[in-house]
Amino acid sequence: MVQEGVKPDEATLIGVLRACSHSGLVQMGQLIFSTILDGIYGFSPAVKHYACLVDLFARAHGNLELSEFAAWKLIELQPENSGYYVVLSNRYALMGRWSDVEKVRMLMKERGLKKNLGSSSIELQPQDHVHELLAQ
Repeated sequence: MVQEGVKPDEATLIGVLRACSHSGLVQMGQLIFSTILDGIYGFSPAVKHYACLVDLFARAHGNLELSEFAAWKLIELQPENSGYYVVLSNRYALMGRWSDVEKVRMLMKERGLKKNLGSSSIELQPQDHVHELLAQ
């Protein structure tokens, strides 16, 4: 990307890492993450970049233990981020660990956290007005 004159920002690379994760492109995701570590883009990896890397490995190898460990560490670092709780709860649900699902949901409730709504934005021309779509 840099070679073509395009320098992606932090958010763009989160999107790219997520795409690698959902496509099973482990080596590509690792390569992209290593370029962030090398400082090629002018910033260091943020917690979300590390979360994407963990998701990449967990999806590719189905490693619940790794997912669980990483999710709890991310919750420790950013306890206000409901997304980490949701990912952990979903992992437990996939494994049929319903008591653990309930524990995570209760923890969210105790901390006053709610699952964020999915959203997408679109700008329509010529009005230059942005419309936001929410999913529940």
